[in-house]
Amino acid sequence: DSTKKDSIISAKIEKDAFVIFYLKGDNGILTRFYWISNVDSNIELEKKYQDLVGKKVNLTYYSADIFDHKINDYRKVNILSMLKTE
Repeated sequence: DSTKKDSIISAKIEKDAFVIFYLKGDNGILTRFYWISNVDSNIELEKKYQDLVGKKVNLTYYSADIFDHKINDYRKVNILSMLKTE
């Protein structure tokens, strides 16, 4: 079950085990979107993802439970499946 969202990558893009895009919603709250697998995109995402801060994007994602060893439990994350620029 995928969800679509139009937003601006506002705060940062983090590189850890995965690339994480932070998008600010209309309510001002930052939401994380994880780039874990192949993402349908109209840009060369692998080469240009760091240039997306401050850009408006259209994305599709789904929620999944992943095991987080830091808390020794599962937690829900938003996983990108599509990211396109305007």
